Amino acid sequence: AKKKSEVAVQNMKYVRQAVETALVANIASMYYSLAMMDEQLAIATQTCETWKKNLEVTKKLMEAGQSNKAAVASTEANYWNISTSVVDLKHGIKEVENILSALIGEHPGHISRQALATFQTPTVCTNGLPINLLERRPDVKQAEMALASAFYDKNIARSNSFPQISISATGQYTNSAGSVINPGVMIGNAIANLAQPLFQNGRIRAQYKISKAELEIATNDFKQAVLAAGNEVHDAMDDIHVANDMQVLIDKQVEALNRALGATQQLYLNTGTNYLNVITAQNSLLSAQMSQIGNRMDAINATINLYQALGGGAE
Repeated sequence: AKKKSEVAVQNMKYVRQAVETALVANIASMYYSLAMMDEQLAIATQTCETWKKNLEVTKKLMEAGQSNKAAVASTEANYWNISTSVVDLKHGIKEVENILSALIGEHPGHISRQALATFQTPTVCTNGLPINLLERRPDVKQAEMALASAFYDKNIARSNSFPQISISATGQYTNSAGSVINPGVMIGNAIANLAQPLFQNGRIRAQYKISKAELEIATNDFKQAVLAAGNEVHDAMDDIHVANDMQVLIDKQVEALNRALGATQQLYLNTGTNYLNVITAQNSLLSAQMSQIGNRMDAINATINLYQALGGGAE
């Protein structure tokens, strides 16, 4: 029973660790979300200025008879759409800053942060990580403590089958108040304690069977906790590898679309080709740049997930 109480106290340590780990992960996620939104805002603002110029060019082309009202209206609609996204991103940044400020116990205000590109994903072992790292996880430790508690419960239930009798260290016939008592009364109580398991044999045996079943359940829960923890570590590591591989490809795509936009603009200036080709190239580049930012954030989220999967702030 004493061991079971110690397990319960130890379990509270892992409950606290789980809360701390979740808190750190949430703060990190919001911090890098702000960095991601900063880059999105910068690109959206630059794109907004570009579409403003596109609108002016399209209007001049219509005046020169090289475009029409439909093209002007379409360009203007895209301009207002990008302008709306700029306002929405600014509002979103303020909201996240306020939430993060409240989470860390500060007044609402600007949160200083680095650029998203400064984050470097950890170099994880391609052959996997040793399974003993899972001992850092609070949920695994809690499952282990539950298993230990069920083990002690079974032993307690088993001990109920034996007679319960207490003898003082001095051998005197005294009660809890220190007064001398009738030895016959004590002997009678001792006989009753000896006989008690016999009279309650059915209940004691049933309780013991229940405790054995609960121990088996706790054992299976512990095994399942370890397996689930291992899967989460594997998934987080795999997500990091995928995000890193994707980043190389998306970076190449952005470079190619930048060259395509430059070539399209030069072709328009030299030959007067359809200006819609320039607009299309700009849209493709914007989409790729947003994918580039999103993939960087995917790598960061995978790293945060790996942090949690490995137990977070365990000592």
